[in-house]
Amino acid sequence: MVSMPVGVRVSGAKKTVLLVEDEALGALSEKMTLEKYGYGVILAHTGETVLAASIKMAFRLFEAHSDNRRHEMSLEAAGEILRVTNAELDVRQKLMHYIIRHSPNAIAVLDRELRYLHVSDRYLRDYRLRDKDIIGKHHYDVLPEMPERWRDVHLRALGGEVECRTGGIPEGDPADDR
Repeated sequence: MVSMPVGVRVSGAKKTVLLVEDEALGALSEKMTLEKYGYGVILAHTGETVLAASIKMAFRLFEAHSDNRRHEMSLEAAGEILRVTNAELDVRQKLMHYIIRHSPNAIAVLDRELRYLHVSDRYLRDYRLRDKDIIGKHHYDVLPEMPERWRDVHLRALGGEVECRTGGIPEGDPADDR
């Protein structure tokens, strides 16, 4: 059997040459005439042994073509699944953005590097950021006067700790002086 690198497309003619070489037919001293038929090449005018080998080769070429078609169909199906999944993800992201944006609460969603992903209108209003585009910017660049104790809270939260406070904006918060 011929070994071909995975993912490399090989033309029918190249497969034929590989298969002929693999079957050691290329080393025969008889003059061979190649005739193309559908999925492969039949070696004609060469004697019974070569004809039997060329028929086997034609079947292998047919199988290789069938395998390639099955793989192409699998890739097409995977591509379609990926397209649908991406479309669903996009819808969910837009829904999440809408819910956060229009929440009556001051909400900011940041990534692990403290860059803004989503913010509510209330957050922008409370922190006097309405006219600024803060998505993608670092939290401390947007609010540089952030007290050190809040920076410590953020570090602990990034480490997995959960802290809860009730009763409005905590003392020392940049939105404190509304």
